[in-house]
Amino acid sequence: MAGWILAAALLLPVSPGWTAALPVPAGQEQPAGDEEDDTPRDGMPVTADTERKIRSFLDRFVDADKTPEEQAEMFTERAEYYEHGYVGRDDILRDVERYVRHWPTRHYEVDRIDFMSADPHSDRIFVSYTIDFEVARGAQIVRGKASYGAVIRDIAGDPKVESIKEKVQARRSGSNE
Repeated sequence: MAGWILAAALLLPVSPGWTAALPVPAGQEQPAGDEEDDTPRDGMPVTADTERKIRSFLDRFVDADKTPEEQAEMFTERAEYYEHGYVGRDDILRDVERYVRHWPTRHYEVDRIDFMSADPHSDRIFVSYTIDFEVARGAQIVRGKASYGAVIRDIAGDPKVESIKEKVQARRSGSNE
């Protein structure tokens, strides 16, 4: 049965096969607990080196100067993408292109990382973070804060976002005039 967990003030969907923080990839079984395995099932803390790699990845991820193609390449081939569910990279590319057309002027900055938890059974890390944003189209400007929950794969090698959810915390509209 599907459910929800609260991770750093974000509601994230939990379906069968998920640990408390991270999903189990399709086709793999949930790791069975045994008496000798004392690894926590709800994730593990990350090292200082991993924290630096995550911060570096997130700073690149929110960099508005990337092309839509570069942004789409930061996702796995199929990713759980905001409210769209699981989609392919081509779908992500089209969505990013649409967003760039709608908001041609964009600035994002990671404000803080709220929570990180490594899956002890894979190369995946759940991270909750908050950004400050400003987007504009002509005289219309929108500024605010948004919180994200993301699962990132292979942070030590070629990191990719496998899952991402968003919650806009505060939004102010204004004008350049």
